Amino acid sequence: MRAEVWAQDDVKRLHRIDVRTLPDDELDGLAVVVISRLLITGGNHHQLHEELTASGGYLKERGFKREPSVVLRS
Repeated sequence: MRAEVWAQDDVKRLHRIDVRTLPDDELDGLAVVVISRLLITGGNHHQLHEELTASGGYLKERGFKREPSVVLRS
């Protein structure tokens, strides 16, 4: 993944977008979830900290409604 961050646009092989579908009775509209990764390394490239965060919400006719309780599951 690290190499993909610095790769030129015409040679990127990794796309960070995924689309999933659910049955109609489980969700009544479009939803968006964003998962981000923060990685902090030291001068000698040792990992000092790593954190995953998630946020999301629903796309409505009048805009976006945030979901306050997005939970990451492994």
